[in-house]
Amino acid sequence: MSSNETLIIIGKGFLAGAVGVVGLILSQEIEKHLFQQEPSRAPAEVADELLDLQQKSKASRAEFNTVIESVYGSGWGIFRSFLGSQGLRGPSASALHLAAIGANVSLLMPAIGLVQPVRKWDKQKLAFELVHHSVYVVCTGIACDFLVKKGQSSF
Repeated sequence: MSSNETLIIIGKGFLAGAVGVVGLILSQEIEKHLFQQEPSRAPAEVADELLDLQQKSKASRAEFNTVIESVYGSGWGIFRSFLGSQGLRGPSASALHLAAIGANVSLLMPAIGLVQPVRKWDKQKLAFELVHHSVYVVCTGIACDFLVKKGQSSF
């Protein structure tokens, strides 16, 4: 794989991930309005912890959360794009994508102390997180697969 091909895969993945983030944010807004739930602030809290930042106001924290969530989601789109570049597309690639994100959220992040272990989450939070991540993965997958020309085995 040439460096140009790698850059194309990264660019398409970042774009597909951004589409997924839009789906995720819409999903969170629906949750917020239907169930009077505040969206998760975990992305901002994790970034605060890693970068030793202190967000002062609730508004700046919400904006920061959206930025971090966007970067995080766009980055995971690159993973999905690399799957596509290896010929793995459609529901199979999306299932693997969801499994990788799930492993990150449920294993890696708790192991390094960034979030509570999933076993400590209440059932409603777990259900909402699964729905939101699934919406993200489906939107990212559709966008990523769309960016691949029909009949091509690689980008």
